[in-house]
Amino acid sequence: SSLTSQITLPETFTAEGWICPASLDGRFLSFHINDNNGFELGFSGGKIALFAKFNSSWSQYVSNVSASVNSNFHFCVIKSNLGSDSQLDLGVNGAYTYFLRGSAFTSGRANFSLGFSKNTNSNFFTGAVSEFRLSSGKRYNIDAPSGNYATKSYTVPTSKFTKDSNTLALLHFD
Repeated sequence: SSLTSQITLPETFTAEGWICPASLDGRFLSFHINDNNGFELGFSGGKIALFAKFNSSWSQYVSNVSASVNSNFHFCVIKSNLGSDSQLDLGVNGAYTYFLRGSAFTSGRANFSLGFSKNTNSNFFTGAVSEFRLSSGKRYNIDAPSGNYATKSYTVPTSKFTKDSNTLALLHFD
């Protein structure tokens, strides 16, 4: 099954969660500001991929992190502003894996989906989502250096997500 809702995204936010894929197909997280801007996380060629839509055009950015069936992993996407540009940073299991800069990704009211892609009705995620948290601000400092990949890491949470003053949404699927 899947979850769909609307949420207001701040200028800087962190979306993170724990998932355990039963197959390496489908998309497991989707945010769409409007028909022209949004991003999704999913799989491509057995690796974690970021799918971004800036100004009506979809692009796929495949990370260097392979996913394994029936294995839990932590993901985080951090959206921040760099002057007139926006930046999306992707982290998986404590490793910084990819960043993307663009001028068109805006904040505001977004359609939010967990478990499928808004882009297609046939791209459902098969597996388990243990937790999901959306926070204002940056929970992890994984700013991109020059180049697409970095050697930076972040500390993966070792306990259940908890609510704090930055928490906008918190979902536990026990």
